[in-house]
Amino acid sequence: MNRTRKLAIVFATVAVAAGSGHVMQSGRGAEAAVAAMGTVAPTSVQPLRGAPAADPAATALVALAEVAVPTVAPALAATVAAVPGAPPPAAAPAVPPLELAALTGPSGGSLPQPDAVPPVVAGPRDCTPRLTLLPAPAAMIDVILSAPCDGDARVVIRHAGLALTGRTGPDGSLVLALPALAEVAAVTVSLPGGAVAEAALEVPALAAWDRVAVQWQAPDVFQLHAFEGGAAYGARGHVYAGAPQGETGFLTLLGEGAVDRPMLAEVYSLRRGALEEGVVRVTVEAPITAATCGRDLLAELVEMRAGKPALAVELTLAAPDCAAAGDYLVMPWEPGAARLAGN
Repeated sequence: MNRTRKLAIVFATVAVAAGSGHVMQSGRGAEAAVAAMGTVAPTSVQPLRGAPAADPAATALVALAEVAVPTVAPALAATVAAVPGAPPPAAAPAVPPLELAALTGPSGGSLPQPDAVPPVVAGPRDCTPRLTLLPAPAAMIDVILSAPCDGDARVVIRHAGLALTGRTGPDGSLVLALPALAEVAAVTVSLPGGAVAEAALEVPALAAWDRVAVQWQAPDVFQLHAFEGGAAYGARGHVYAGAPQGETGFLTLLGEGAVDRPMLAEVYSLRRGALEEGVVRVTVEAPITAATCGRDLLAELVEMRAGKPALAVELTLAAPDCAAAGDYLVMPWEPGAARLAGN
């Protein structure tokens, strides 16, 4: 029932009560009326001629009807509740939740629905490997490989006689530092399936450096040791894998050993001419282990000195029997030793 209908019932109820000449009292309103009776002088009533004698009780009632009783406005809420025969208020209809499907347009038809977004269809994946070379201090090269379809893959990096293994990350990327062995350094990376990425970079800073290297394939093991300024084993100036930085040069360890057929290398970079001048002494060493004893060990020596192109030659060392496990085979690297070893 709305508010307008409620007010109409209130006004109608009040009008009916006034028109009938009745006053409804309850509670303290009735007590006030009785109290007023005690202060009003009763009016004598003359009986009609020929009428029966008036009953005293009836006379009292007539006197009560003639008493002026102050009008008490009935409470609005009580008047509404006292309307006889009024139907109970109807419950407000439940408002159904708004559903987009029930919306209609001005003409009564359904509102136009938005067009469905078509699914995105990915094109073919670009699996082309890309190789980037960047110059770095001390005539080094930062090699950056991106091979998006060759994650966790064994790769082979080649440069001027060096060949070593690498392993890409889960996203197919690989970053490594490579000593340049040519002023125009060409680098190639071979990936599984026959794909090859290649790039070249000019390295003019190489004019200040000489480099010697040894490379091998596991399970054979080889090491380079440089002794700067006449240093002894373990002393200051002894440059090797455990102390790769010296004052005249530095050692770079190359290759990933945690792949199939690992190809590893060590490169010693030194100031140009230091080897000929006798400032530095270099040795190639092979530790005798349970995996290398009693057989021939194969390696390759790579030499880039005096600005000449790098030269790679094979080296074969006969390892003693396993009783010598823990010993080392040592070969001095004198100027031109790589050429002599090749003979």
